[in-house]
Amino acid sequence: KEKLPVLVASFCQHIYGQHLVKAALLLAVLGGLPIRSEGPEQRLRRRGDVHVLLLGDPGLGKSELLRALARLSHRGVYVSGNSSSTAGLTASVVRDPSGEFALEAGALILADNGLCCIDEFDKMGSDQQALLEAMEQQTVSIAKAGIVCTLPARTTVVTAANPSKGSWDMSLTLAQNLKGVMSEALLSRFDIIFLMRTEDDPNQDSAVSRHIINQRMHNARGAEAPPPEDWSNSVDAESCRETLRSRLTQVTGDQGLPAELLQTYLRYAKRYAQPSLSADAKQRIKEYYLERRGAQGAVLVTPRQLEALIRLSEARARAELRRMVTTADVEDVLELIKNGLNFQEEFLQVPVRKGKSKSNTLVDRLTQFMDRRMRATGSREFREQDLKAMAGNVETKDWDKAMKLLNEPGTLTLAGAGKFMYNPGMS
Repeated sequence: KEKLPVLVASFCQHIYGQHLVKAALLLAVLGGLPIRSEGPEQRLRRRGDVHVLLLGDPGLGKSELLRALARLSHRGVYVSGNSSSTAGLTASVVRDPSGEFALEAGALILADNGLCCIDEFDKMGSDQQALLEAMEQQTVSIAKAGIVCTLPARTTVVTAANPSKGSWDMSLTLAQNLKGVMSEALLSRFDIIFLMRTEDDPNQDSAVSRHIINQRMHNARGAEAPPPEDWSNSVDAESCRETLRSRLTQVTGDQGLPAELLQTYLRYAKRYAQPSLSADAKQRIKEYYLERRGAQGAVLVTPRQLEALIRLSEARARAELRRMVTTADVEDVLELIKNGLNFQEEFLQVPVRKGKSKSNTLVDRLTQFMDRRMRATGSREFREQDLKAMAGNVETKDWDKAMKLLNEPGTLTLAGAGKFMYNPGMS
């Protein structure tokens, strides 16, 4: 049977849902395969550690996920950004009892060959820059008080942060939401980024409240879920199986592993599973990378993202103790990445000029949204409920005026009940 859904169901059971986020965090524990140069020193050429960023609204359980992940690793370190400094992350110079200067290791060095979880990452300010070298070169260079050295920091970095205003502001671009949170150079070093948002879904709210209440009740058990699908490495199973999200939700916490067994399994998989890429997996990774490079998104796509795809695919195969990375492993990783950035396209691509009326601002937002969706899907037809969901909470008069401004030049015309046809270039 497939092992990843069981691992996800066993991890941080008191946090409801967030199956894909939990899957990404477990893949970070497993990591990919590092590539080292030949020779006695065996210098690192490509890191194997998978870095993860959880970025979103407060109250989604990001801190609890990080604490649980730090406990899962054999060398896990949890720190909070609002009480950490550059010296606390890297190394500080202290006087030993003899009066000589000595180095005292920080969080990144203490977590060497392990995991460093940094919460409240947006509160660190300029101290974040200490991570630039450690996240890519896997070292920390020190030049303090006459001490010059390079220390190993082969660490998986998992961080959680909030947007600059505390929660997402959909009237701003993604860059404006992240202003002051972190630099673009640091953002590009993360292998997978999850943009998390509180959804207005009554069914989801009901399920969350029921889960929290059941956690407070003794011997409370949820409804029995159907047994997980019997999955194998055959071509037929790979071609017809369900999405990763649906497979993860089929296994409940009652079917999960004890914490000690989960920790032992992950250590075994990380040590003994050494998968290599199959030809089909290489081709699929290449196709997706070229597709992302050709598309215009709010997050910069660099060759680092190509290496991230390889690392995550290797980690996915490790979760199943496989010797080869299959195309299905790559597809699961692509689903994780796409869901991590699932509402990226709803942000404005171009900042709206200040001083515009609410209706004109709404026209700009709707036009940018429809342009991006049309390039991605090739369809010019839009449902009214989708447009209203993108617009958010706007007054009826502003919505009606925006529709009038789009309809008069023929940019947006009625195509049926609750449907519109977008005609770019008509304004």
